[in-house]
Amino acid sequence: MKVSPISYIFALSQLLRVISAGELGWYYYKSQYVLSACSYGLSNVAIFNKKDSAKSFVYKCNPKSKAAFGSMIYCLYEEAGEYNEDIDEAFIGQCEENHIEITADEIHAAYANVTKYIVNAKDIPGFNKSVPINTPVKYSTKAYGNSYLSEYRRWQNFNISFFIGFGAIAYWVLICAVAAFIKWGNKLGFFNNSLFTNKFTKTVQKYIGLPALYKRRHADTTGKLGWIGIIPTRLESLIIFVFTLYIALGCSLNIYPFFENDTIWKNRYGQIGRYVGDRSGVIVTFTFMFSFLFAGRNNFLIWFTGFKHSTFVTFHRWVSRLNFILSIVHGVAMYYQSVGIGKLVSRTATYWYRAGIAATLAAGLITVSASYVVRRGHYEIFMVTHWLLIIAFTIATAFHLHKFGYDGFTYAFVVTWAFDRIVRLVRSFAFGIQKAHIKLVSDETLKIRVSKRGFWKAFPGSYGYVTFYTWICVWQSHPFSLIEEDANTVTLHVKVKGGITSHLYKMLSKLPNFETTLNISIEGPYGDEKPLHKFDTALLYAGGNGIPSMYAYAKDLSEKAAVKNIKLYWGIREWKSIDWFYEELVKLRELPVQVVVYVSKPTSEVGSIFEKMASDSSSLEDSSDNNEKKYQSVSHETIVKALSFIEFRHGRVNIDELVTNDFKENSEGSIAVMSIGHSSMVDDIRYTVSQNVDLVKGQVEYYEELQSM
Repeated sequence: MKVSPISYIFALSQLLRVISAGELGWYYYKSQYVLSACSYGLSNVAIFNKKDSAKSFVYKCNPKSKAAFGSMIYCLYEEAGEYNEDIDEAFIGQCEENHIEITADEIHAAYANVTKYIVNAKDIPGFNKSVPINTPVKYSTKAYGNSYLSEYRRWQNFNISFFIGFGAIAYWVLICAVAAFIKWGNKLGFFNNSLFTNKFTKTVQKYIGLPALYKRRHADTTGKLGWIGIIPTRLESLIIFVFTLYIALGCSLNIYPFFENDTIWKNRYGQIGRYVGDRSGVIVTFTFMFSFLFAGRNNFLIWFTGFKHSTFVTFHRWVSRLNFILSIVHGVAMYYQSVGIGKLVSRTATYWYRAGIAATLAAGLITVSASYVVRRGHYEIFMVTHWLLIIAFTIATAFHLHKFGYDGFTYAFVVTWAFDRIVRLVRSFAFGIQKAHIKLVSDETLKIRVSKRGFWKAFPGSYGYVTFYTWICVWQSHPFSLIEEDANTVTLHVKVKGGITSHLYKMLSKLPNFETTLNISIEGPYGDEKPLHKFDTALLYAGGNGIPSMYAYAKDLSEKAAVKNIKLYWGIREWKSIDWFYEELVKLRELPVQVVVYVSKPTSEVGSIFEKMASDSSSLEDSSDNNEKKYQSVSHETIVKALSFIEFRHGRVNIDELVTNDFKENSEGSIAVMSIGHSSMVDDIRYTVSQNVDLVKGQVEYYEELQSM
């Protein structure tokens, strides 16, 4: 079941609505600075009420005290201009906050009146600053100036922070818009071929768009750098680097220097700590939205941009790591600011300060527990702890943000997460719980056949998250490629590894014929069918259990006669692997697909299917070594005869040579290259394609179906 794009668009509109300026009321205006500065400027001159203190007086809109009311309006109009509408609106708003209703006409009348009587405080006989007066007085311009600059720096820092946050959104909108432009223009045939075949485009592909960050290493997680996990491609790295640089500059540039006459925070720690803390805090509140958005299986951007899910997961990981660093910067800065103004003890007693600490700790635990070392060795534990820690982080963040009126961001986090979960449930319910036939084949692969509803359609390149309803597996789901066998059946070929597959392997090994029936459900289908039909040649490279996805493309393209040349390569270690995909291979016999199978261990034993064929055609009874070799030879010949339309090649695939030759043979037209398989093989294909893209006159596109952790 595919989810309608309209659902994605609706969800996006709601997400943007809750983070809009109208929802947050985030912008601070000059009129607000003038209001605060005038209040401070008056407090340095006089008080107008016995309850006021010369040290702590803040004007709170009191029309009953004509002297105070008039003095305040006089300051406002002197600094902002007479009858300034923005000032009128801001002052009326301040009065409303104090449950006092006034009109602009009343303000104007008070100003006209006060200008007749206002005096300098020093001209009042016997004036004492600590004694309330009933005479309108002029404010201290020096105190006003210091206060205005202090207010401006404090709140303008917030404005800058929000602009940087919206700039972060704009950055990802731009990235996704460019990707979508290329995807849909390519898919719908809007572009002239020259756009993808000119020298500039080929150069960009060769040095930026296609290669790994450095040499060949991208998906391969072995060796000394294996602990890092998947290294982003050069294009992904560039996108991440530019974003990181933007955030780093946003957090560090235009931070106001220490102001000795600041009227809000008197010392250096108090000022600089707050500027850095507010800047990093606001920015990270924006960027955490990307952590939630990019992680979802139902991320509408996958459909919109053509980026595969693993690309967005890569963005999710690196943005989340950046978010943790920003959280640390925010926390450390606010700690020093609290110490600087002597409020550390009082703040640590508040719920919002403690919630901020808890959220930062949760983010740190998420970052550590999500490292590749943990994911690779303890994936199920990672999934559970990740889920629980994210809930803890979201709750703590909600409490922290509520204090500052930023609930809209919390809503955005929750809406994004909830939308993904709801769609996942809908997808699972659409498939339902079905009885599946599961068979262990060649002691390495689980072949699963399951009935499906007619409206539930798998497509080339699709995959689904499968849940097996056994007591140990029901709470887990893992992604596997899907092949639509017919209108009512879908087939999966699952390699036996650890976790769920290991459990099923042990269970099937004890059963007759290594098969059973089991209730399963599939959440999906996910994926984005690539436009291979737009190319003259499709080169499909698969390794091991990656063949189902490539087979689905080859079968679909050949049946539709959409591509002139289709080459399907499959690399396997031993002959027995053919057993679990034999039925599918046979279906390619009459189709215009050139199939080549590489067997890296050509002397290995065959599987049970061909073993039976060989035994039926052989009369060898002697079990000597010589006859054993003859028997193996007969067995291998049996495979070659049964699959005579397939070219079998012995030995490991030389990727560089193979891809280069394919490019030379098809250099006159356009070529689509798709790969899936062992990570090192996929990396080699990516590297070779990038190095030879200029050998082809037509358009070249590389699609990688690898969905890694």
